[in-house]
Amino acid sequence: MQSDKYVIDLTPQKTTGAVSLQPVATLAYVCDRLLQYSNIGRLRRYIFVQQPVESLPDMPRGFSSRPVSEYEPVISIIEPSAEVRQYRYNQAAVCLAAFRGVELVGSLWLTSEQFIEDEVRARYKLTEPLSWDTGLNIPRAYRSGRAFQALWAGAKAYLQAQGKTSTVSRVADNNMASLKSHARMGANILGSAVFISFGKLQITLSTRLKGFPVSVSWSQYADFRFG
Repeated sequence: MQSDKYVIDLTPQKTTGAVSLQPVATLAYVCDRLLQYSNIGRLRRYIFVQQPVESLPDMPRGFSSRPVSEYEPVISIIEPSAEVRQYRYNQAAVCLAAFRGVELVGSLWLTSEQFIEDEVRARYKLTEPLSWDTGLNIPRAYRSGRAFQALWAGAKAYLQAQGKTSTVSRVADNNMASLKSHARMGANILGSAVFISFGKLQITLSTRLKGFPVSVSWSQYADFRFG
């Protein structure tokens, strides 16, 4: 079932055709904290964002980007956890790194066809010409500079070379910094999903689910389709 696209609106004012995220995000956060405090389970709410490639920025002067293989020493700086690195590479994900000269300033993971979530049991399936991005990381020392622009400029060049027109990602609904960044680059909201877990039991609620908008399972993955 497909949901409508909305322009991201993070201002307090009500805007026609836009979605204000703060009240729902606050409620989800409070419920998650209560579940954790009671040692009962977790509640996670994600926003699915579609970022048009053509609206991504151009590369700033003095910066560059390139894919990094799993055998390069710099990968251990990008992602210290060998388990996470292998998990992503096993899904044919590409690690794209941004540099200022030879200095690493940020990284982002991109994949096509599908991505299997590592926080909840979810499988995101994509059709052409979409890509999936995850794991964006910019060290704190570079967040006030042009590293963010350089990283997304690198993604733009890479995705255009692959014939991709948009990249989709999930953002925790309380990550306002990320949502604001996507909003400035002209991203659209494709929908949201709520994952409630009690031990191994997972309840998933989303109009983006393949088939029925509710999934209840002890072991199976919730399947999402984009495109």
